[in-house]
Amino acid sequence: MHGTSPEHAHTVAPGPSHRHALVRDVLRDLLAGTAGGIVGTTVGHPLDLIKTRLQTRPHYRGAFHCAMELIALEGPLAFFKGLSAPLMAAVVDDALMFSVNGVIRKMIQTEENQRLSLPQHMLSGALTGVCTSFILSPAELVKCRLQVQIVKRYSGSWDLARAIVKTESMRGLMTGFGATLLREIPGNAA
Repeated sequence: MHGTSPEHAHTVAPGPSHRHALVRDVLRDLLAGTAGGIVGTTVGHPLDLIKTRLQTRPHYRGAFHCAMELIALEGPLAFFKGLSAPLMAAVVDDALMFSVNGVIRKMIQTEENQRLSLPQHMLSGALTGVCTSFILSPAELVKCRLQVQIVKRYSGSWDLARAIVKTESMRGLMTGFGATLLREIPGNAA
């Protein structure tokens, strides 16, 4: 073969089986991330709500006092105020996180099934953190604003998101993006 070096003469482009394996792996990662996002967010949300209330309303004597007052004044379903935004974000974020990380890991590998070094794992995680911050930042903004809402001004996540865009523009949804990046890059790299 004229113009082809010997080491590249036998290189074959990835075939259908390679593409099928990649698609299968991405779909598996999407499913695992989706399931993990739903369970983790639903279980953790009541505690996140209590944490947010404790951070924004100084009259509580502690987490138990906050929970008892929440039940007494707003009912037990109040523990799930603002759940839809982080639930949707978690589904998208965790599915994206698993999938993006899998693709980035494959891009970093020099050989199929190669074990990544610690710096390669950290790079893959850090890049994944950058990608997921674009989902997490607006979702967390909406969640937190709904959680501290005393008088019901917004009917839910979408209503509040539309109001933010209307009054603050699309940039308003990205309030706190820098802090989210600073949390997610090292958090995912670790």
